[in-house]
Amino acid sequence: MLQQQKSIRRSLIRHSAWRYEMTPYRASAKYLHDYYSVKLPLVKTIYRDSFVQLDPDEETERFLQFSTDLAASSWRYKYLLNYIMHKKKMNISLAKWKVGDSFLFSLSQYRQLLRDAGFNLAAHDLNVLDIGQGSGTVLKSVGKATQTDNLFAFDKDLHANDLAKKRGIKILAEEEFRLHTSLDHAHREEEDKFDLVILSNVLDHSFRPVSVLEDALWRTKRNGFLLISVSVPWRPFYGSKNVKGGYSTYKDRTTNKQIKERLVEQAPTCEDQTYPWWSPPKIPLSFEEAAQDILKGITSGGERLQYINRMWKLLDYADRVGVSSVSKLELKAWTRSPYWLAGTAVEDSWDNLTMLLQKADYSDNFQGFDEDPPEFFASEEQ
Repeated sequence: MLQQQKSIRRSLIRHSAWRYEMTPYRASAKYLHDYYSVKLPLVKTIYRDSFVQLDPDEETERFLQFSTDLAASSWRYKYLLNYIMHKKKMNISLAKWKVGDSFLFSLSQYRQLLRDAGFNLAAHDLNVLDIGQGSGTVLKSVGKATQTDNLFAFDKDLHANDLAKKRGIKILAEEEFRLHTSLDHAHREEEDKFDLVILSNVLDHSFRPVSVLEDALWRTKRNGFLLISVSVPWRPFYGSKNVKGGYSTYKDRTTNKQIKERLVEQAPTCEDQTYPWWSPPKIPLSFEEAAQDILKGITSGGERLQYINRMWKLLDYADRVGVSSVSKLELKAWTRSPYWLAGTAVEDSWDNLTMLLQKADYSDNFQGFDEDPPEFFASEEQ
């Protein structure tokens, strides 16, 4: 009996430590409403007006009850999912073990966020793309909220693609989903692009977040929207050993040049240090401060540097040309919300920042350029 009590106590301590590491800003939360709360006076003025306060509703309560029952009735959720999460083995395919279903918002919460962002919910035949969709539960919910069946996706995890396909989601071909540059997308017709592109827990799990964000933008129609959700605080390069000072490095397959990217700026104490993804040396003091850093990084597009020269350790990296397209994003709405995997406890959700950004249409800036040329140009042509 004593041995069993010690085992339970050790388990609770580990569980408590995991929750603090994953959700440091929610350690003192007592009510479910606290999971959605933001102290607006701590937020910079430029971000206050676009904040959307969401609250748990009946659908949220139903999911949580379903999740609790699932954990109690299925060994995969009770033991396997619990092991994967608490060992931080996040590079394991959850879809392979059929434990990847998730919950970000209820239908009414999705609609409120989309409506407040200025998204036209009355539009017909919307095309929605989810990059890294997992099992497809988030994409299906967005489809219901926007009343469309035109749902497209691609995930590098083929097990996830199989699960999503069974849910009626159209999986794009792999060759269509290599990371492209703006020149690769130049031939893409506007009607082939998407009204809404989703990046749910993708940017903070990628070692090429700037490239992924830029690619998603090029797949979005003019005046279309991006729905982006990331865990807070920003812990980049999920599962990657290639992390140093908030940058990831890789070799560009097209130029064979060494590149490094950073989407969200991190504390100076993180510079020139290698650390596990879940434990940066220093994080912002509050959710509000961390959220502002992420919003600033994503709306600015981050930075991507290209290796130039190692001679005398000068000019090792320089700004890479052609990454400014991300600055076309305009923040329309953002909120705080928990992100649950089905079969986990209420307290085991991620602490997520979700935002809606609109792709700006600059065509009005060039209005009149296709009209008849001025007289002095006309005379030259003759």
